[in-house]
This record gives sequence, C-alpha cells and structure tokens, in this order.
Amino acid sequence: MKKSVKDMIAQADNAKKVNPRDLSSDQDLTIGLMNLIAIENIASDSQIAQMVGDVRKKLMRRVVTDDAKYDASLDLLGKSVMLMSDGMRAFPDNRKAYELFDAAYEAYAMFWGLNMGFIKISDLDK
Repeated sequence: MKKSVKDMIAQADNAKKVNPRDLSSDQDLTIGLMNLIAIENIASDSQIAQMVGDVRKKLMRRVVTDDAKYDASLDLLGKSVMLMSDGMRAFPDNRKAYELFDAAYEAYAMFWGLNMGFIKISDLDK
C-alpha cells in the first residue's frame, strides 16, 4: 500500500522528535512562522513589517535549509495563512469554510513534503 505524503511527514516528524518542547524539532515552529507571515501581510509597508520579516527570515532558515526551496516554501506557508484566514471569514458557511481549511492543510502538507524531500518543486506545478 502506497503511503501518502501526509503519512510520510508524520512518520518522519515522529522519528526526529527528541524533545517535545523544542519548537525547532518539529512542525510547531512553522505555526509561528505562519503567524509572522500574517503580521507581515497586515502591516505591509510599515517598519513593523520589516522587523517581523527579518525575524521570519531568520527562523525560516531553521526549517528550510535548501535555498532552492526557500521561495516555494514561503509561498506554500503564505497560501496556507491566506486560506485559513478565508476559512475563518467563511465560517458561517460551514461547507465552504471546511473546503478552505482543507486546502490550507494541503498547502501546509506540501510545504513539509517539499522540505522533507517527499515531493519536488516541479511537483508543485501539477
């Protein structure tokens, strides 16, 4: 039976997790990164956006170690943030909200699939 990307991510994450409180050891850091991306988008042209962006770039390097994957990774996390936000706004329509949250999770899973080597950048265009 073929494993899904989500199953492979979970298996790899559990195998490398040494200290459950260490944010850099698992996917928890990316939730913080997604919050920083949201703040950057809201603050857009302000000095705060610049400061938050600098922190985000520094922390992103802990997760995304391959320069070739950096832009695609940032795009995938950004898409996940936007889809979650859209899902919250669509919450009165439970079906639409669920579809948006599901799409946000798919983007998030693709981020991890890309950075764990389970998918290639070229696979993202398909």
